[in-house]
Amino acid sequence: MVSQRLSSIVAAIAFPLFIAACTDLSAVRDFAKTSSAVVESRAVIDGYVAHPSRMRAFFPPDRLALLEEQSRLRQNQKAGLEGLQQAIGTYMTTLGSLAADETVSFNTNPLVSQASKVGVIAPDLVGVVTAAGDLLLRAASSAWRQRETSRLIGDVHPHLVRMTDALRQFVTEAAAADDAQALSAIDAHYSLLIRRSRDPAGMAALGEWRIVREEAVRSREAARTAYLSALAKVRDGHQILFDRRNDLSLGDTIRQLRAAEAALRELGKVLEPLVARAL
Repeated sequence: MVSQRLSSIVAAIAFPLFIAACTDLSAVRDFAKTSSAVVESRAVIDGYVAHPSRMRAFFPPDRLALLEEQSRLRQNQKAGLEGLQQAIGTYMTTLGSLAADETVSFNTNPLVSQASKVGVIAPDLVGVVTAAGDLLLRAASSAWRQRETSRLIGDVHPHLVRMTDALRQFVTEAAAADDAQALSAIDAHYSLLIRRSRDPAGMAALGEWRIVREEAVRSREAARTAYLSALAKVRDGHQILFDRRNDLSLGDTIRQLRAAEAALRELGKVLEPLVARAL
């Protein structure tokens, strides 16, 4: 009788451990890790911050003060934008580690610093980022990390949606006028230089330089478009995680996540050369 009871207890303990060991969350891990890498790409934010400095060569002296003011504003915004990127990236990295059943160590809320930075550009998101950090701290304290993965996805999802939407909106709206301003300034600058030139070779060189400058602007626009698409893919992929959070290891869930992760990797490949040409 005692032997049978011991066998039952051992079986009760071993069965969930066996299920956990057999649970394949590699698709969750890979999607989360790729999402973190793409979201934290700094090139688009750096390009936004550097725009006023790039325009100095094309603006008349009486308008340089305006550019200086814009530059100061954007330098202040940079910390907030990076804080938002880091908050999303830290969550995704942690999610990937939990899905891989790796140890995650947080002694305090890991997003306190990011929440403070985000307050510079979006005070209403401070509580959102802080709440997400509290959930990460709780998840890191769990003894059964893979089980905590589903719970974390469900609890963080509304916060992640707020953060990704805010980042997408800011990048879209704040940078929307930059390309038009740059193309207009480049056209006016080189058109004036060409009209003043009497040297055919010099005029041809100026025309070529104008094309180079315009292509750099279009590369920045394309890089931003790719980044916005990546943010949308991260949001959509996390919606899959949220909808299927209780079935993360099922074949259909894995297929959807693999497809989302592959699309993200392709966007990353598109983004990298575009950024290089835009610098």
